[in-house]
Amino acid sequence: MFIVLCEAVAEYRAALDEIHRDGLTTVSATGNRREHPAVKIKNAAISRFRAASVAFGLSPVDRVGLPSIDPDSGDSARMFEELA
Repeated sequence: MFIVLCEAVAEYRAALDEIHRDGLTTVSATGNRREHPAVKIKNAAISRFRAASVAFGLSPVDRVGLPSIDPDSGDSARMFEELA
């Protein structure tokens, strides 16, 4: 699941670089202005990141759903097994 987060961030950054370079809009073959395709890629990457981040408790709301582990129990690896 962590790789999904990493890939989403990489796609987001690449799309953002394109948007910064080219702008939010492009000109179509017919001469009309339209949204740059990288905007949709960026938004999709954000959605994937948010969906995957739930498993890691990256927001306070998501943290509530994570299993609680007593750090002194020596069984902290169990938490990752429950997430898989």
